Amino acid sequence: MYNNKRLGQHLAKSSAWSLGGQIVSTTTTMLFFVILSRTLPPADVGTYMLIMHVVMVGSIIGTFGVQTTMIRKIAADLGTDRFIEVGRTAITGISLVAGLSMLIGILLGGPLGTTLFDEVFHITTNQTLMTLIACWLTLNCCHIVANECLRGFHDIKYATIYGASVKNTILIILIASIFMALDRMSVEISILAMSLSLSVATFLSIRQLQKHLLATSSAASLSNATAKYLVTESTPIFLTQLAYQLVTRAGIFVLGYFATKDDLALYGAALQMVVLVVIPLRIMNSILPPIISNMYFNDDDHTRLEQTVRSVTTIATIPSLIVILFLVIFGEQLLVLTYGSFYGSGQILL
Repeated sequence: MYNNKRLGQHLAKSSAWSLGGQIVSTTTTMLFFVILSRTLPPADVGTYMLIMHVVMVGSIIGTFGVQTTMIRKIAADLGTDRFIEVGRTAITGISLVAGLSMLIGILLGGPLGTTLFDEVFHITTNQTLMTLIACWLTLNCCHIVANECLRGFHDIKYATIYGASVKNTILIILIASIFMALDRMSVEISILAMSLSLSVATFLSIRQLQKHLLATSSAASLSNATAKYLVTESTPIFLTQLAYQLVTRAGIFVLGYFATKDDLALYGAALQMVVLVVIPLRIMNSILPPIISNMYFNDDDHTRLEQTVRSVTTIATIPSLIVILFLVIFGEQLLVLTYGSFYGSGQILL
């Protein structure tokens, strides 16, 4: 359990790692979309944006909120030295997500997905593209749950490194290498590079997780009781996350149905720029869950818990307000500088 001094040190150290990870992941994400916007026509950029958001919603279904429950349970069981439960939670949760995400990926890569993209979003598909989309979704789900397990172990350092930082860095290297070798870019190539980068990042996360399980002598075994617990506890989380994602991504899906892919590219570019606003909140969200769980289940000190969350949230709000002001004043210049002259007209969306 954290005393006040240890809690402060842990928050400071974890915040530093998360800040560095957010800087790297945000920079490489922006760089990736810079490459796409300058090597693909706007219609293809819009197509990629739409596919990406479908995969992200599919990933919510594939993970079923299990990763959130796993963080809480692993952190709580570690705090009470229930190491056998830690191992069961890790292996059972990852197995559940892997199986469910593969099922969702197969459905999305089959006739259901083809109908969705062809008839609803007016994207011409082929079997190669659909297979790549299915792989992307499955790997993304496995990557999410493996990294969240590391957060349950309070391993913010490697959860950050093997999260978006490594994935996006590998993605940029692959995209740049492929473009230089083939002198062309396509939606299929972009998704292939994404899937390969996710494969490497997921492998690294699982390897680090194995080290934690060995260090705590946690028996990694499947458990029907643990599976039932994870599904039961995760269902309301899943429903909330799904509803939230559908609402926040509704603009992309509405434009995908009614608008041209050029307009979709403008909207997607503005949406990517807005990510800058939520970086401080993402940093806090990556640090707080295991701490909250540990404090809640061990000391049952709700007053101290509330003070910690209030303080951290207030600190995260100030830089977000500064970024919003910057985007309002210099939005058009940032869009043109980042994505190209075509995207300057997206200022009003931004």
